[in-house]
Amino acid sequence: MIRVVVKLVLIFVLVYAGVAVWYGRLEDTLRQDMRSHETVIQRQRGRTTKILRQRPDYRIIIKRNIFQAVIGAEPGGDEYLEPTALKLSLMGTVSGTKRDARAIIVDEQKKKQDLYKIGDSVQGALIQSIERGKVILQVHGRREVLLL
Repeated sequence: MIRVVVKLVLIFVLVYAGVAVWYGRLEDTLRQDMRSHETVIQRQRGRTTKILRQRPDYRIIIKRNIFQAVIGAEPGGDEYLEPTALKLSLMGTVSGTKRDARAIIVDEQKKKQDLYKIGDSVQGALIQSIERGKVILQVHGRREVLLL
């Protein structure tokens, strides 16, 4: 019984020491890599110049805008729209092209939930656009918004 306990303790100590040494070496390696990114040493004609490397510049990525993101603007324009007074609840939206955009709207007068697209009518209001989290309605010549 004592032999088993001694063997288990010995295994534990060896594994613990091995892990400590391994992570210590890994940490030293990572720290050296970080230091090499911070400074660059240039040697020209016998002179040594130490240059502090700057952080990477990501402006080129933002400038290219590969996903055509609208940066700093809410889709649909800057105008303020009044919330609709119609008895409707917006349950969810699928934004996309005019053909793909859909909205799940509950008509609380009829107690009916349905899937609507741009151009459909609900309670006499025409759905003009479907965006993330909101639907723009044309109600008696006025634009109103139905929010999630």
